[in-house]
Amino acid sequence: MAARDIELLKTDLFKIVLKNPSSTPIAPTASTNNDNAPGSATPIAFFVHRGLLASLSEELHKHTNNEMREGREGVMELSGVDEATMKAFVEWAYLKEYTTDLQKGPAALLYHTKIYVFADRFNVVTLKGLAYSRITAMLAEITV
Repeated sequence: MAARDIELLKTDLFKIVLKNPSSTPIAPTASTNNDNAPGSATPIAFFVHRGLLASLSEELHKHTNNEMREGREGVMELSGVDEATMKAFVEWAYLKEYTTDLQKGPAALLYHTKIYVFADRFNVVTLKGLAYSRITAMLAEITV
């Protein structure tokens, strides 16, 4: 791990709260947790080092470092993102890789597509490229 990466981990934690994560319009999640069905009062929270999150894209830097409530309190609320997608993003943020138990089929294609959409939403170019490569590899297998 490079010295720059270690410095990013010395920053405070930033909280990302998923609002109604199961009601995402993109598609159902691979998670079987139904505790957060639409209308549920229990949001799901993830914690990422602020410096690391800010380093991933200009969009995320703007969300984490601003004078509005989001930046001051270190909390971002997201809608339209499911738990599996956020888990993959956090895994990728720290390891530059994301994993899945889904190998093939529509559920796996959907999983990678939701990660691509998330990466596009926040302009996380490297993650977007990784998800795109996985999507296109799966589609190539289908068309063969």
